[in-house]
This record gives sequence, structure tokens and C-alpha cells, in this order.
Amino acid sequence: MDSVFDHLLKTLLQRRDRAMVAFEFVSGFRAGALCTLRFRHLDLEKRTVKQYAADMRVKNGKSCRAKWFPRAAEFQKLFLRRGEALQG
Repeated sequence: MDSVFDHLLKTLLQRRDRAMVAFEFVSGFRAGALCTLRFRHLDLEKRTVKQYAADMRVKNGKSCRAKWFPRAAEFQKLFLRRGEALQG
């Protein structure tokens, strides 16, 4: 039973990690901003992300809205699948 749980946990963590790396390519975020990113910052339909200086690590302490890079289609698909799975 433990091995099944361990495998499931490992798989979930791998999916999360792949989604984080994919979003790093899609958004161009720095590691600090990526680590403090929350789902409420994302607009999956418009493919934008709002960086709030109040609750995220952002460059120069400025809030802004960023569009995703259009040439990262495969990374976008991977990230969107993960986002849809989390939303349920």
C-alpha cells in the first residue's frame, strides 16, 4: 500500500514541477515570483497573469499584468492541463 501512495505522490509532484517549469517559459517569471504565484493571479482564458507587488516577489516592487509568450504553445498546453486539473 505504501508503494502505491509513494508512486501517486511522486507522480503528483512531477506534474506540479513540470507545470512550474512550463509556466516559467510561458511567463518569463523569475524564480522568486514563480514561487509566490497563486492561482488567483492567473487568468487562464485571457492567458495573462497579474503580478501583485503586495503579495508576490516582483522586480522593483511594481504590480503589472503580463501576457504569456505566444511561441511557447507546448508549454502553455502543459500548464493549462495542470490548471484545469487543479480547478476540478
